[in-house]
Amino acid sequence: NSAPVMATMTRLSRSVDSQTSGKRPMHYDSTSLPERYHSCRALTSADVSRWVTLVQEFVPQTASTSLIDLGCGTGRFTVPLAEQLSVSVIGIDPSLKMVREAARNTSSSRIAYLRGSAESIPLDANSVGSIFMSNAIHHLKSLDHALGEMLRVLQPHGVVFIRNYSLENLKSLHYLRFFPEAMQVSREMMWPRRRLVENFTAKSFTELAQGTMHQEASPDSESYIKKIESRVYSDLALIPDEAFYRGIARMTESCASLPERPIVEEVDYVVFQRC
Repeated sequence: NSAPVMATMTRLSRSVDSQTSGKRPMHYDSTSLPERYHSCRALTSADVSRWVTLVQEFVPQTASTSLIDLGCGTGRFTVPLAEQLSVSVIGIDPSLKMVREAARNTSSSRIAYLRGSAESIPLDANSVGSIFMSNAIHHLKSLDHALGEMLRVLQPHGVVFIRNYSLENLKSLHYLRFFPEAMQVSREMMWPRRRLVENFTAKSFTELAQGTMHQEASPDSESYIKKIESRVYSDLALIPDEAFYRGIARMTESCASLPERPIVEEVDYVVFQRC
């Protein structure tokens, strides 16, 4: 029964943690990215289904289970998670613009959206069975605080599914070869696989699985360039305008070097369970 969770969602409102880290902060509400994110960062339906099927392998299959889409953005995975897993999903994001866009693109009684952060999750203790994070963990202000919050809200033996680029697979992101400044930003933001696992396992989590999935970024080089021109990747948003336009010029000039087939990139996943 998800009623207690839904009741909790309506009455709680925690402030976003103000602690900072050494990584460059991404403030989506001060940009126009949220309005473009849903369409410009869309995945193929086949790839979304593959990801959700993988999540389904690890999510506890009980009637009382609810799932948090933590750092949900505009709800790219929130809806398919709710539909395919048949669970209540709470989308949480620190960006008010992102949450509003997600709600605008959603019409499901299984889904609710809240503004909040991983370091201050606006839910009661032991209230959810699973946490899903997609390309969000590198934006955290404090991983240590976020891990404490995950332990607090997860039920015993709850699962955390991390879907994220890692430092090791940045080379698979074709656009970064044209944007050295963005590559540097990503190197500063992304976690090495081993260090991420070490942080979780040092905080009462057990690693269940780890792997890499190949997914389609764009069907061809022309649409890929248009996608990059939309500047929806956070590393591109964080570099100076002149650096961005130099990179676009280099990318356009070198269009022939891009493969004339679907542009494929690597994304890692790591699954943890609360001890």
